[in-house]
Amino acid sequence: MKAATGLGSTTIYKLMAAGDFPASYQLAARAIGWHSGEVAAWIDSRTPTPWLQTDPKTATAAKPAVSGIGSLSAAPPRPGAK
Repeated sequence: MKAATGLGSTTIYKLMAAGDFPASYQLAARAIGWHSGEVAAWIDSRTPTPWLQTDPKTATAAKPAVSGIGSLSAAPPRPGAK
């Protein structure tokens, strides 16, 4: 999820706890994932900060790539997890 959103794990979990990020799904005993369509919608709903905005006449802003629309994206196990 870090690659798709540009956010770190701690920020993602804080946003989830606050209800400001899509909920994760339990994939296995020690694996979670997110529905990539929900994450893509969340990314699209975010208002860009002024320092990220570009002049449309001179540049285009790229959206983060989210692969597998309609599938679950697995998060890697946390360090130290057995």
